[in-house]
Amino acid sequence: MPKETKDTKENKAPDAPVTDTTAATDAVEIAANAVEKPKVVQKQTIKVLHVVAKREGFRRAGFAFGSERTRLVVDDLTPGQVKQLKEEPMLVVTEATEEV
Repeated sequence: MPKETKDTKENKAPDAPVTDTTAATDAVEIAANAVEKPKVVQKQTIKVLHVVAKREGFRRAGFAFGSERTRLVVDDLTPGQVKQLKEEPMLVVTEATEEV
């Protein structure tokens, strides 16, 4: 009598799907490679004014200032406003640059 050979599919449940592990591994590798690499963001330098008033509630160029420093981005101001702020003796104005 010939020996019976067992088929490896007999060990699986009858409804179990047959999966190809090679295809699954390839899919994982493709997905991993598809992840976008972080983009290099170039920093920009902007000009700012730090303004402090010599007394509370001082107004100039459309802004109110006090004893705490107010940071204004120069690009958000008109040339006239910048001139008013810099020339006002009641304000201490410091120019600076910042990276954003």
